[in-house]
Amino acid sequence: MLNQKQAEYFLEIVNCGSITEAAKNLFISQPALSQTIKNIENELQFPLFIRGTSPLQLTKMGERMLPIARSIISFNQNIEKQIKALQELPTHTLRIGVLSGQAQGIITHILTDYIASHSQVEVSITETGSHVIEQLLMDGKIDIGVLSGAPTNSSFNYVFIRNDTMVVLAPKTSDFAKRHANASAINFDELYDQQLVAKTIGSYSRLLLDTLSHLYGIPLKIKYEFENLAPIVPNFPKLGCLTFLPMSYYNVTPELYETSNYYYINCSEIHYSEFLCFHKSLYISDYISDLLDAMQEHLAQANKQ
Repeated sequence: MLNQKQAEYFLEIVNCGSITEAAKNLFISQPALSQTIKNIENELQFPLFIRGTSPLQLTKMGERMLPIARSIISFNQNIEKQIKALQELPTHTLRIGVLSGQAQGIITHILTDYIASHSQVEVSITETGSHVIEQLLMDGKIDIGVLSGAPTNSSFNYVFIRNDTMVVLAPKTSDFAKRHANASAINFDELYDQQLVAKTIGSYSRLLLDTLSHLYGIPLKIKYEFENLAPIVPNFPKLGCLTFLPMSYYNVTPELYETSNYYYINCSEIHYSEFLCFHKSLYISDYISDLLDAMQEHLAQANKQ
């Protein structure tokens, strides 16, 4: 089997009709080139040249090797051209911020195909709360973000994704879950005296929770606060507390199905919307537009599951 260098040596000898002349053109010694040809012939188990002829003539098998050697050179040159073309492609970086629990679905269902068809684009994901995403957008640290709540920032363009509903989650082993059937509706005042796991102040889900607490006059007993609930999901039942999160988050977190019950709350205030957002100064190129379309479709479909 010829490699690239061996093919080049072989073809140069054919072109020159002499090992001595070929060695000069290749900037190697004549004995070294002769030994290389002998090694090739030993590997192939047949001679390539008829020794003693001038100019040097190919054997029958050597003639058959000629197009093979040329194909090897052509193939490698084509590979080099393709690699060079890839290297010369303009490289873009897209930074996106998504809400807790959305990253895995976006990576699996969107980015794998997107990156395959947009090789010049590098994508990074930040998974955090809505208030942090809004600040990152304002600071120019991400390009696209998913925000929950109402479109209130005049510096952003908002693309509607879906409506969502906040639900109460309780470990199946808790007294609360034993008193209430899974997927049933409850009144907010039934959370009185219940210990809660909540997101930190500033997140939209926390804002809704605090609003309901004020509206119904029910003080909240928040035992744990987290900026991002995703890391605590595997250990949620062990905390022995209730929590308040979007139904879409529960839908895309299968590990919660076996460990937790969810409950709807009898009030309209727990419904809200999600938007894809980007700063009005952001130039929407084709590759950004393609990602916006893919994210909007995926997140909207996820809400129907």
